[in-house]
Amino acid sequence: MAVADLIRVEQYLHTSFEYDAEFVEGRIVERRMPTWAHGAVQGFLIEELRIIGRSPGPVRNA
Repeated sequence: MAVADLIRVEQYLHTSFEYDAEFVEGRIVERRMPTWAHGAVQGFLIEELRIIGRSPGPVRNA
């Protein structure tokens, strides 16, 4: 297994990549694609937040 060279954050921020990459503990690693389950949970949460946003909220007695 090859050892990757450590780089500084500034170098990472000023570099472009062919693939989606992220900076992890001084190394550049390819970002994984999200799974179907991740997308399903994300969609469920978005819909729940929309419902909460449409509700009138608690009623205050003045």
